[in-house]
Amino acid sequence: MKHIFLSYSRKDLGFVEKLAKDLQQVGYDVWYDLTDLSGGDRWAKEIQAAIDRCDAFVTVISPNSIASDWVEKEFLYASNAKKNIVPVLYVTSKLPLWLLNMHYINIQGRNYEKNFPFILAAIEDVEQPVVLPEPVRGLPVLSPMWIGGIAGGVVLVLSAIFGLRALLASPDRTPEVTVTMISIASFSTFTPAPATEASIPSPMVTAGPATEVVVTPTLASAITDSKGTEMLLIPAGSFYMGSEQGAPSEEPIHVVGLEAFYIDTYEVTNAQYKGCVDDLVCDLPTNRRAYLNTSFRDHPVVYVNWDMANAYCEWRGARLPTEAEWEKTARGDALLEYPWGNQFDGTSVNFCDFNCPLDSAEKRYDDGYGNTAPVGSYEEGKSPYGVYDMAGNVQEWVADWFHESYYTDSPKRTPPGPDTGTFRVLRGGSWVNNLNSVRTFTRDFLKPDEVYSYVGFRCVVDAAP
Repeated sequence: MKHIFLSYSRKDLGFVEKLAKDLQQVGYDVWYDLTDLSGGDRWAKEIQAAIDRCDAFVTVISPNSIASDWVEKEFLYASNAKKNIVPVLYVTSKLPLWLLNMHYINIQGRNYEKNFPFILAAIEDVEQPVVLPEPVRGLPVLSPMWIGGIAGGVVLVLSAIFGLRALLASPDRTPEVTVTMISIASFSTFTPAPATEASIPSPMVTAGPATEVVVTPTLASAITDSKGTEMLLIPAGSFYMGSEQGAPSEEPIHVVGLEAFYIDTYEVTNAQYKGCVDDLVCDLPTNRRAYLNTSFRDHPVVYVNWDMANAYCEWRGARLPTEAEWEKTARGDALLEYPWGNQFDGTSVNFCDFNCPLDSAEKRYDDGYGNTAPVGSYEEGKSPYGVYDMAGNVQEWVADWFHESYYTDSPKRTPPGPDTGTFRVLRGGSWVNNLNSVRTFTRDFLKPDEVYSYVGFRCVVDAAP
């Protein structure tokens, strides 16, 4: 699988998300940023690493991208690294010096559907003659020899690929493979939807309820359980789970239906866990420095493994949330990237900031905590249902075993997770994680007997009318 780096302006994000999805649909691994890149050496290093990995560097040309210092820096770095650069014209622009010697592919408006195959040809960087696409007046275009060469070669490449797939699917394999020429009209079985010059709204921002929303007026919006723990109602209904922009294990976006349940408003604290220990049901945390320090009584309990977390929830007459229940609580029925919205806000989450001892710390933010924070410290970081710390503070154990491809065929209603596994799922990110790891759809995992200073949990109970 080839790796594609998309360079663009955030103001063109709507179109870029469509382009990324179309490239992914034909089999490419696409990297593009989903966060603010306004500063920080760490971001420059991550971008540099992504460009180093890429097989093709696709830059989206528009007045917005030409005015972006980041796009220029990315382009110059890719050029110096001798990457295969594929400029695509999204909106007519006066080209800067660093783009003047480059040929572009016109994808404005209706040209997108017609010329999308030439983007694929340029990415493959092959040579065979083919018909020249219509040029755009006032800007340089691909020469007939260049564009004809690369597109025709892709015909050969794709023919070989499709032939190989047919061979692999055959029960009686032979060493002979016949490659059949195909016309440019059948260059790809994938047809992208027409694009316009107006930005296409991002699904991360504009997605409404996934399907039905079941109203349960007989259920209280909040309860206090027999151990005095406050819990909030997550109503029955459907939501969008997963992401097309994260790791392979977080794909695809799919609709999941759940019954109503109650979830802890806050992560389980040292003081709450102590009640279970005092009842001789729960084991002491393996490291007890914070647990025995009264100054940390309202901080999330840590150094507890999956079995210890599960035992505590059962002591309360509750259980660990499923991964689907956890994600719906964090993002609601829209595709929220963070519990509070789609833009990262370092003041709404306890993550690896100025106080974090790791080299990856984001020094632009300072929340005053070098490790865990008291639960409920970030009022603006609440989820759509009012639940605190669904991003950051500590990662949270959930009930599910981890499987890389579980989302591809998981049940549409009340998915329980795989039957068995080696690792249990963790959700939510922690005080040692960066902003990418505190997103609502990010999946992590650990062996169930492992304990860390950044792993805790919360509990749920089923709601009954």
